[in-house]
Amino acid sequence: MSRDVEEALRLRIAAVPADEEANTALVVHLIASSRYRAADAEWRAALARIRRARALGHHDAAMCLAVAEAWLARSEVARARSVFSELPPPDGTSELGHAARMFAHRLGDAEEAMLLGESVYPQAVPLAQRWVAPRLLPPTNLKGFGLREWFPGRVVERTNAGVLLVVATPATTPSARMVVEKEVTLGEWRLAAGCAPSPADTYLEVGTYEDDALCILVDLKHPGSP
Repeated sequence: MSRDVEEALRLRIAAVPADEEANTALVVHLIASSRYRAADAEWRAALARIRRARALGHHDAAMCLAVAEAWLARSEVARARSVFSELPPPDGTSELGHAARMFAHRLGDAEEAMLLGESVYPQAVPLAQRWVAPRLLPPTNLKGFGLREWFPGRVVERTNAGVLLVVATPATTPSARMVVEKEVTLGEWRLAAGCAPSPADTYLEVGTYEDDALCILVDLKHPGSP
């Protein structure tokens, strides 16, 4: 069946080499079939066919976006970025323009997680709002002591002994950020968070105040996996 689909698409392209729909469908089909090198080659060939017919314009943005989406769905982040870089600027007020902006955010989130080796921010948090200041922790605690240090993070797993966290140093320069695993006991968690341990993949912030008090605030909008 897979070969039948590919053959039908190639016949359409042979008849109309600049057929955006057929070129897009063929590349996406190859990606879905895990034929990555073939998809890379077909993408280059598709761009060449279209460019021989005309210059890439905003009307070709849907093609680039669909292929980039297919790569990102397979966690092929570098390939998704390469294809997305070919995207002609769509009309910013159009539905496609909105889709391109949303995809740019998701791609940036994936690139950040790949660089860190971990995800410490919910995908919904705008990239420009990350790393600059705490989202959850207050500047002072109930005793009036100021926040000394803070770390965005995520619950990795709950164990019989406690909770395993992954946190990152909030440097504004990506290369300066460091990821650290930290395990807190159940007692430490309850004292710092004031609640039962959260499930895996819950996002949070960990902070220490000037009185050495540890505080863990869970992102209730992103509660993790039960």
